Amino acid sequence: MKRFIYYFFVITIFSIVLSACNSGSSETKQNTQSERESLHKEVIEIHDAVMPKMRDINFVKRKLKDQIANGEIADSMIVIINEHIAELGSAEDGMMDWMKDFAKYQSIPDGQAVEYLSEEKIRISAVSDQMLSSLEEATNLLKNLEDQNEN
Repeated sequence: MKRFIYYFFVITIFSIVLSACNSGSSETKQNTQSERESLHKEVIEIHDAVMPKMRDINFVKRKLKDQIANGEIADSMIVIINEHIAELGSAEDGMMDWMKDFAKYQSIPDGQAVEYLSEEKIRISAVSDQMLSSLEEATNLLKNLEDQNEN
């Protein structure tokens, strides 16, 4: 009888410990899933906020190229315009490269997803910053060129 009580006690303790481990594991999985969903949403929000600027980038690039083709512009200004066109192109390429790379997200194992999304959030933030700053600088240059052409 003592042996029965001993085994019963051991099995009960083992079951409680095992149950506690599974409960913590489930909680950890749920927290990880929640963090994954939150990070994914943040990454997509950054992308969605800046993606429409691709159209603006193309428009400004085209207008800057038209300035070179249509205007009597000093060689030094042509160099500056071409630098802005190249920066806009680099910003476009950054977005296209990011989107191509982000397509890999679907194949990332659950255990690596949070780390991957954290890195992608940093990358898309950098792409966003590059797109917005290059667009702002090129737009200001274009406005100045158009103002000079009017005078």
